[in-house]
Amino acid sequence: MQIELIGVIAFVVGLISLGRGPGFSVYMIFLSTLLGASAAAILTFLGGASLQPAHLMLLFVLLKIGSNPYRLADGLSSLSFPRPGFWLLITVLYSLVGAVLLTRLFAGSTNVYAIARLGDGVRIALVPLVPTTGNITQSLYFASDLLTYVAFYACSRELGSRNLEVLCSAVVVCAFANFAFGLIDVATYLTGTGELLSFLRNAGYTMLVEVEMAGFKRVVGSFSEASTYGSASLFFFTFTGRLWLEGVFPRRAGIAAAVSLIAVIASTSTTAYAGLAIVVAFEYLTCLYMLVIHRNSTRNATIFIFLGPFVVVFIVMFAALQEAVWTAGQNIYQAAFSEKLSSDSGVERSSWNYQGLQNLFETHGLGVGVGSTRTSSWPLAVLASLGVIGTITYLAFVLLFFFARPASDGRTKSFQKATRSACISQVVLSSIGSPFVDLGLLFFICAGMSMAVSESEQSASTVPAGIKPRRVPAT
Repeated sequence: MQIELIGVIAFVVGLISLGRGPGFSVYMIFLSTLLGASAAAILTFLGGASLQPAHLMLLFVLLKIGSNPYRLADGLSSLSFPRPGFWLLITVLYSLVGAVLLTRLFAGSTNVYAIARLGDGVRIALVPLVPTTGNITQSLYFASDLLTYVAFYACSRELGSRNLEVLCSAVVVCAFANFAFGLIDVATYLTGTGELLSFLRNAGYTMLVEVEMAGFKRVVGSFSEASTYGSASLFFFTFTGRLWLEGVFPRRAGIAAAVSLIAVIASTSTTAYAGLAIVVAFEYLTCLYMLVIHRNSTRNATIFIFLGPFVVVFIVMFAALQEAVWTAGQNIYQAAFSEKLSSDSGVERSSWNYQGLQNLFETHGLGVGVGSTRTSSWPLAVLASLGVIGTITYLAFVLLFFFARPASDGRTKSFQKATRSACISQVVLSSIGSPFVDLGLLFFICAGMSMAVSESEQSASTVPAGIKPRRVPAT
C-alpha cells in the first residue's frame, strides 16, 4: 500500500474528528467527497485501486460511532425490519455473496464488458465472465454505502433537532467550495500551471483535465473528468435550489444554487445537461402541484412558477440576438448531444447496455455479480449485476426512502425535501450515465440523516404517555 500526501492530511483531519461533535463529521465527509480525483492511498494489493479521502474519513466516523454503545445501537436500529435500511442490508449482503459465487457459478458462460480498461486503455473489451479485482473493489464501495447510511443515521440521532440544519449548511459550504475548485481549474488551465493541482489529481484514474469541447475548456474542478464535476454540481444545485424554493437560508442557498448552476453549465457534460433539464422540470411541476392542488406555496416557489418560463424565454432570445453567443451555444449542443449520440462512444455505450440485458438472461435472472460488468445506466447495472432478487430489494430501499413520512415540523420538512430532491437528482444522473450500482456517498449520507428524522418521529409517536425517549450521551 502506497500512502499519499493527501492521505496523511486526511488521516490528521480524521484524528481531529474523533474529539469533535457529529456536526464536524458531516462537514468533513461532505468536503472530502469533492476530492474525486484524489487518492489517500494506492492499494497495490488490489491492482492499484485508489482509496479515496472520503472513504478514509468514513473509517474515522465509524470508529467514533463504534466507541459509543448507545450511538452504535441507534445506527444498527436503522437496519431493523421493515425499515429501508433492512432492504439495503439485504441488497448489500446479496451483492457480496454474488460477487464471490455468481462470478464462479457462471464463469465462461456469458460475456461481460470488463469493469477496467484493458490493453492499451482505449476501449473496454468484451470478455468471458471471470472473477476479477473489480468484484472486490466495487463490492467494497457498495458495502461502504451501507456503512455510510448507518453512520449518518446515528450522527443524525445524536444531533437531534439540529441534524438536517447541519446537513444543509454543509451542502451550502460544499457548493461554494465546488465552484471555487472550478475557478481554480480554469485559472490553472489558462495559465499553464495545471501541475500545481497534481497533488490532488493523484488517483489511478484517467485524468481528462485538459479537454475542450467546441472551443471551450471542459471544467473538471477537483474531479477527474467533466461529467463527474457536472454531476456533483447538479447535486449541489438541486439541494440548494430546493432550499431557496422552501425559503430556508434564502440568501446563502440562492447564491449557492446560482454558482452551482454556472458550474453545471461550465462542465459541458451531456449527462449533467440532461439531468439538469429533468430536475428543473420535475421541480417546476412539483411547485405547480403544491400551488394548484394544495394551495400551499412559498414566496420563492411562486416566483419560480410565474417568472421561471419568462426567464428561460428571455435568455434564449438574448442569446439569439448575440451571434457569437448563439453560435457558441449551437456548437456546444452539437458536440454534447447530436455528435456524441452518433459517435463511437455513444455506440459503444449502447452495446454495454445490450450486453447487460444479455447477462441478466444468460444467468437466469441471478446476475453476474457486482464489479463484473459495465453498462451506461444505473438500472441496467443493477439488473445485470444483482439480478432480479437484488433489484427488488434495492428498489424497495429507494422507494421506502423517497416515500417515507415527512417530518411534522415545517422547517424540518423543508430540509427533508431538499435532501430528497438532491437524491432524486443522483438517481436521474445515474440512470442516464452511471456504469455502477453505487449511487455514491452523498446519496447515502442524505438518506441516512433524512430517515433518522422520519423514523424518530414514528418511534416517538409509539412511546406510551409519560415515558421519555432515551437521550444518547455524547462522547
